[in-house]
Amino acid sequence: MAKKPGQFFYRAKFRENASGLQLPGRDGRALGYVPAYHRVATNYSPFCIPNELICYTLGRFLGLPIPPCSITFFNDQPYFSCLDFNPNENEDEDEDETPAINPDVCAVKFPWECTGILFFDILVANPDRHEGNLAVDDIDNPKELIVYDHDQALFGGGNDPIGVPRLRTLWDRPGITGGEATGGSECCLLRSLSTIEYFNEWRNRIEDIPNWFIKDTCNSVIGIGAEKNEAKEVTAFLVHRKNTIRNLVQLCKYAAPLIATWRPDRVLFRP
Repeated sequence: MAKKPGQFFYRAKFRENASGLQLPGRDGRALGYVPAYHRVATNYSPFCIPNELICYTLGRFLGLPIPPCSITFFNDQPYFSCLDFNPNENEDEDEDETPAINPDVCAVKFPWECTGILFFDILVANPDRHEGNLAVDDIDNPKELIVYDHDQALFGGGNDPIGVPRLRTLWDRPGITGGEATGGSECCLLRSLSTIEYFNEWRNRIEDIPNWFIKDTCNSVIGIGAEKNEAKEVTAFLVHRKNTIRNLVQLCKYAAPLIATWRPDRVLFRP
């Protein structure tokens, strides 16, 4: 089904010559491209690419609405490239920014997704889930939610400590509260969730991530922003956190009293 106007979509573009756009022929194929956001490591965010790639792979595995992404190269420099999900079709306007979401509205409209985002941000110790790092197609009446921007999770960036020292500092901390050890900002969804209905389902999903999948995901960043020992450290960090996700979530109950009402139990898969 085609997207309705105003909703998120990824725009295909085609090459053009004197005859016009080179649209798909009888074989249904044509050479073209899709606009994307390209992110590169900086002094501010030296672990940008491993942070983004690991979070993208794990988040998509868990079922979060993260846009399709890939590692690309320009002049032998690796980039983390994410398909442009901005609904703004006017190329004359600034397409770099999407409007900040309303966390209270999103928590009502997308309770399952918002619960998953909170649990996921705790898993990867993401200190940068503010209102501008989620996007919707309509702020007041959203029908689609997009999750993006994880360059400061895991190894961190922008605030000390970074790299392996950050993993060790946040080993048994939620990593989303904006506290002195965490840095960054408090997760914008932490105080907005109004139901614990999906807590156990997301606890199950995270605990059930295979260790081999985490290891393979972390090893995939070796040579594109991380060394072998760093991949080993972040693997151990994620395995530990997925096994202790229940305790890490419950540590947030002082900021969000709703969490104190949660009774963590295993639940059966619901088709």
